[in-house]
Amino acid sequence: MYNTIYSGQSLISSYTPNYLEGLTDPSTDTRIHYSDPKTNGELIDNWTKFKPMNFLDVDSRYGEITGLRLFKNSLVYW
Repeated sequence: MYNTIYSGQSLISSYTPNYLEGLTDPSTDTRIHYSDPKTNGELIDNWTKFKPMNFLDVDSRYGEITGLRLFKNSLVYW
């Protein structure tokens, strides 16, 4: 017997609280978003999850971020 719930329309809608709107602004050119650290035995890799509050603002007096590189296990930006 077929369950019709699998072919029904989704009733889920997306909602972003007001306090998160400024944090996820794509026009912020001095902000780096990072994922959760990877741990062994995960069912879903944490490095695929980017939470809204996981970000780092770099010093804006040097201008926007134009590049990122890993150097001796440290993230370097310019």
